[in-house]
Amino acid sequence: MLSARVRRADGTFSREFDHMLLKVALEEAWIADVGFGDSSLDPVPMRLAERHSGDAPEFVVVAANEACDLARRQSDGNYLPDYRFTETPRRLSDFSEMCLFHQTSPESHFTQKRVCTRALPNGRVTISSMRLIESRDGVRRESVLNSQEELRKCLSQQFGVEFPDTIDWSRLMR
Repeated sequence: MLSARVRRADGTFSREFDHMLLKVALEEAWIADVGFGDSSLDPVPMRLAERHSGDAPEFVVVAANEACDLARRQSDGNYLPDYRFTETPRRLSDFSEMCLFHQTSPESHFTQKRVCTRALPNGRVTISSMRLIESRDGVRRESVLNSQEELRKCLSQQFGVEFPDTIDWSRLMR
């Protein structure tokens, strides 16, 4: 278990233990991290400057001061880090404080809106608030879910999530 600091929109990085990634050591070291949003579903070799495009988009591990960045190739050909990490081994308990923050703090983006996401072999499907975001084969489409029935149908079709008829949808529609 390694600690990763997620890159923010302004280019700074979040606090330590914001995200966990796994270093898997076989004949060589690999990054295994399917839990980071729209990231690689394939393991990424933990070799500096070696581009990896097992599943699009392309990733590379680059040196960053005394750490490493997992960087993703952008549509303009440049690379931006998804997060910064060191190879210092961590314990699960090291992540407790940030885990609690993400689950309960009004400042956490996870508590500010509804989020449901699922990786696909060729992309990802996400509900964020009342938006359906589909990324497939590098093409991103967004649409608005306009009603309780559209949300229910989308959750069922895209995620296999079924709700009882007695659910209070007024709380879920926020």
